[in-house]
Amino acid sequence: MNNKFSQQGQALILTTLAMIGLVAFGALAIDGGRVLEDRRHAQNAADTAAFAAALANAEGEDLTTAAQTRAATNGYDGGDANDVIITFTNTQSGACPSTGKDITVTIISDVPTTFARVIGRNLVENVVVAKVRSCDYYTKGGAPLYSGAAVFATKTEPCGGGLNNKALFVQGSSHLQVWGGDLATASTDGNCIYFKGGEAQLKKAESGTACADIITAAPSGGTCYNKFQQFSLKRETCVQHVPRFVIATNNI
Repeated sequence: MNNKFSQQGQALILTTLAMIGLVAFGALAIDGGRVLEDRRHAQNAADTAAFAAALANAEGEDLTTAAQTRAATNGYDGGDANDVIITFTNTQSGACPSTGKDITVTIISDVPTTFARVIGRNLVENVVVAKVRSCDYYTKGGAPLYSGAAVFATKTEPCGGGLNNKALFVQGSSHLQVWGGDLATASTDGNCIYFKGGEAQLKKAESGTACADIITAAPSGGTCYNKFQQFSLKRETCVQHVPRFVIATNNI
């Protein structure tokens, strides 16, 4: 009889241990899934907050406020269940063309558990970090970046003599109308903007007779005037020579 009771006691102990193991695996599956989901969400929130701070810095706004606001919209407001930490330092010399900020956003979140409480784990802490570098706006040469250019070609290489190599090419019976802006190209080659035939209205504004500028990045200016000889310009429109100044470059 004593042997029988001993065997029953051993079975009860084994059953209890098995139940604890099942609860532990349940905690790993369910609570672990919740922790991983929160971690992904927190990482996305940190990433977007860091990018918001970088944009705010480039636009001259408060980067800390921008990061906190973006993190809050994703559910991390720095309350009792989470911390949002924004730190930034000046970039090292040479990291940016001018000055800049290295921004770090850290989100610490507490994820409450369900089954893991049985094994004494009420909370699981997630820590995620996002880092970004934001170079400040700067102007090289004291001039704005192609100020007023309504049409801008980003090609920087020489355009050569072939028509297919041009950055901006108009021919035939086309009509180009630009009111309230200039035409510009990032190339130093004055041949990159090429007009052949057609007609154009190129004015600073809809009213008035102020002409639009044809701008290249050539250090000594240059001219596209000869390319406009076949144009039939409408009344109160005109085409100017290329301004003779160095166009700014902007690296953000």
